[in-house]
Amino acid sequence: LPFIFCIPQINAGQFGIDLGIGSSYDATTTRTWLGTSTSGEAKLSGSDLRFLYYSDMNLSYGLRLASHEGEDTTGLPSGYAYKISISETSPFVKYSIPFNEEGDSVIEGFFVGGLNLATMKVSHTLTTESSASTTGLMLEGGIFAGMKKDDMTFGGGISLPIDSYEGNFQWDVYGYTLDYKATVKK
Repeated sequence: LPFIFCIPQINAGQFGIDLGIGSSYDATTTRTWLGTSTSGEAKLSGSDLRFLYYSDMNLSYGLRLASHEGEDTTGLPSGYAYKISISETSPFVKYSIPFNEEGDSVIEGFFVGGLNLATMKVSHTLTTESSASTTGLMLEGGIFAGMKKDDMTFGGGISLPIDSYEGNFQWDVYGYTLDYKATVKK
């Protein structure tokens, strides 16, 4: 689960920034060349930056920018790897449910929904970089806890995204087609 660290937020109908650290995705792959299929996997790590506008205490609108990358080396000779990167731009809506509004502490659950506009890029030691674009739904839930002072909130949370991406890539390697399929799950 990615840990979301929240930089100070101005809440009273204002702006906020969330910075995801320790964010990682899992990729499973299928490689087919000369009629033989093999499977691979990769851990993609990176960052997640969210800009928020709070229209009221429960509803906010935002834009998420994320970038993750890693290598698929499963079953490959030393020095060979498929490099996978994914960049995302996601407009979203966030609905928060406060569990505690007493005093200086804040505890809330939240749901996020929106669109993921993503570009996945894959390359190999023997191939050029190839890219595929996709659009999908952004869905996640989580819990946030923090401290507030006046209109500022500082804290952190855990989110559970349930979306994924698929990309299909092909290269001509020594006159034969190499098919590569990657499925990335958040």
